[in-house]
Amino acid sequence: MTLRGPLLVSLIWVGCGGPPARKPPPDLSGVTAQFAPSAVPIGQALGIAAQLSLDDATARSADLDRLGALHAGFVRRDFLWAQLEPQAGTFDFAAEDAAVDATNARGLATIGILAYDVAWATPTGDEDAPPDPDKYATFVETVAQHFRGRVAAWEIWNEPNLGFRFWKPNEDPAAYAELLARAYPAVKRGDPAALVAFGGLNAEGVSTTGEDFLADAYFARPDLGSFYDALAFHPYPNYPPQRAPEVTDGRDYALGLKLARVRATLVYYGDKQKPIWVTEYGYPVYGTVDEATQARFLVRGAIEALAAGADRVAAYTLDDGPHPEAFPPEDAFGVVRFDGTPKPALAQLAQLAGLDPTARLIADESSGDQRSYRFAGASKKFTVTWITSDAADPAYAIDP
Repeated sequence: MTLRGPLLVSLIWVGCGGPPARKPPPDLSGVTAQFAPSAVPIGQALGIAAQLSLDDATARSADLDRLGALHAGFVRRDFLWAQLEPQAGTFDFAAEDAAVDATNARGLATIGILAYDVAWATPTGDEDAPPDPDKYATFVETVAQHFRGRVAAWEIWNEPNLGFRFWKPNEDPAAYAELLARAYPAVKRGDPAALVAFGGLNAEGVSTTGEDFLADAYFARPDLGSFYDALAFHPYPNYPPQRAPEVTDGRDYALGLKLARVRATLVYYGDKQKPIWVTEYGYPVYGTVDEATQARFLVRGAIEALAAGADRVAAYTLDDGPHPEAFPPEDAFGVVRFDGTPKPALAQLAQLAGLDPTARLIADESSGDQRSYRFAGASKKFTVTWITSDAADPAYAIDP
């Protein structure tokens, strides 16, 4: 992390005998991955980050059928500001009401992402600029109140550390911290039972990694932990994702180590008990990742995330886009092809969650290159094993 704005100003104040400096960023050089038993049953912990059709009930029903086949516990998806409130104070909930009600009817929880900008809600009138915090707070309170008791959690923005895409022109941890501080009480006024998640941080970022952005946000707002219930995190390998989830090398950290570094940052700032939700994690079928590799990496990555203490893990995503062969491979992350036929990942993720949805991850019995994780539920106990250097799929051994 470079010496910039708030840290430099704080150091100047100290030199002048002014207010004491806030904590500098944590040293993460000695952090190692640590196993943590799952607090949440696998049938609730595993979900998918996907969009549902808002204007085609037949297509939406087909996607919900696929989510049911996955034994998913939740779907995490956009609730687009520009669609819900196209003009200031004018709301249209009809399409989202149908989607939320259909999702709940299938027994699936919803994590809604409250984004993105509309021109009238930005200080500059540019729809790609960050929103006015007061206007955003009014928006999220209205939405939370409308869906009170029907949406389980709200994620405040998406990947705010990718400023070039989601917080133009550049990410701004202090500004995001202020947005979160305004949004949290607004959501709670609308629906006191709804959980609020820190907007999912991309692990690698581009100019600011997830843990650096988190540290800078805490530096700007030391009471930040009072304004979210769970930290959303996206531990993708370097783009485009190609590396196995267990790999640490000169360019990237293993998935479990990424989560450990974020956890260490939370501990450093006094929020060691804050839940971590992996609200996106996935692999496109591209380059060295074929469909079979995508399947095994998604399953292995989900288990590695649970083993590192994540309470929720959402695979990204359900359906391919129309051009899965194109670069960048944004249309190739789905577990279902564009023509509606399933990839191997659909069956393998379903196998993991479907053995016993009540099962929790209880033990790490790994040794060397062999990963071995034990699960125990109301009806089954089973172990999932694989060799990290092997191309074979994870193997399941069910206790007699």
